[in-house]
Amino acid sequence: KDEDSLRSSWRDPDITFGTVTVPDAVKRRGAMNSVLRDPEKEMSVIDYYKFHAECAADTIIHFAKTAKEACESRKLVAAFYGYLLGLSWHADCALESGHFSLYKVLECPHVDALVAPAEYSHRAFASGVSVFPTVLDSIKDAGKLWIDENDVRTHLTPQVGWGWTKNRDETIQVQRRQLGAAFAARTGSWWFDMNGGWYDDPIIMREISNLRNLGEKILTCQRESTAQIAMVVDEASMAFSETNNNLSWSLLEAMNIELARSGAPAKRILLSDITQHTDCKLYIFANLFAPNESQLKTINQILDSNEATAMWLYAPGYFQQSKDGNWEAVGAIGLSTLTGMDIRQAQGHYTMGSRTVTGALNSLPETRFGADRRTAPFFWVEDPKAEVLAVSEDICRPSLARKQVGRWTSVYASCVPVPGCVI
Repeated sequence: KDEDSLRSSWRDPDITFGTVTVPDAVKRRGAMNSVLRDPEKEMSVIDYYKFHAECAADTIIHFAKTAKEACESRKLVAAFYGYLLGLSWHADCALESGHFSLYKVLECPHVDALVAPAEYSHRAFASGVSVFPTVLDSIKDAGKLWIDENDVRTHLTPQVGWGWTKNRDETIQVQRRQLGAAFAARTGSWWFDMNGGWYDDPIIMREISNLRNLGEKILTCQRESTAQIAMVVDEASMAFSETNNNLSWSLLEAMNIELARSGAPAKRILLSDITQHTDCKLYIFANLFAPNESQLKTINQILDSNEATAMWLYAPGYFQQSKDGNWEAVGAIGLSTLTGMDIRQAQGHYTMGSRTVTGALNSLPETRFGADRRTAPFFWVEDPKAEVLAVSEDICRPSLARKQVGRWTSVYASCVPVPGCVI
């Protein structure tokens, strides 16, 4: 707003608009609180990542408008953007890629469609899943089309990996899985013959023709979503996290995969669109590190009126805005306020491995889950009124718990990702 606000926010009495510089790689890649940033000392980095993402979105908007004018709106304009749930496979990619201003692109009338390949890390034949790396339902809410770029490798692809199959039968099965996911999610799809020859087999081409014909028929069918689960993603909160993908993998990419493995239909939405999805029974708040007061009020109203269940992951409410508008890390106090449970914060680094309590989740056998990496800060539940569902392997404290909070149910998980069978 002005230089006084800048100095107050960045806790720097000497900073001016003329002396602001881009944070260097050392500042960007390190987070003073391990996986979460310290606004007292790193607000310039947090603001940089928000600005960086907005610049990426503004660039897309500029060229989309230019393209629409050049073709006199006779063509569809699409962009490869919005990979919120699929950026963790490359070092530093989640924040450095600038994808976390999707809301701006969705507001742009010149963008008709968004495109991306499906999730790369779990494409294997038989054991893999076909899931899309974005908040599909927010894209649909905005009247945009999502197109899956089907670059799943076939048995004719020279390199191994990214869904590579060993023979024709496996190729057919994986292609059916991939197109089936697109049909169920009501997305577009195209085949990407990246280097040529991936589909150079008359039987494979006949299968693709049959799938395309099936898709044409499905277009005439009723396919409204029956999902009662919503995974909620907060774009702004991502700027408060470290850059090396530890959190983005566990909270976004891996949770998206586990949600697909749960077997239940589920929505993926932006936090800013939650008021368009007030009828869900379960809301999974993936990365709600820094919600503002208005967002918290809306969330509580939805949970209360719908008697829904909220699953909070890792560090919800860790950051809060003070009366002067500056962000500060309030730690476990913020988590406790948001979840309605008494949550404690540990000093030092601990692994996220956990095991479910036998008998706590109906007939589910003891299940191990969570990322095998040391993380700080680390949290656990210390609430006698909460039902313990899983315990941390490292410090033997409750890492997954459930509690009734008024008219709604609160579930908190400090160890992530939470597996599909538990969901």
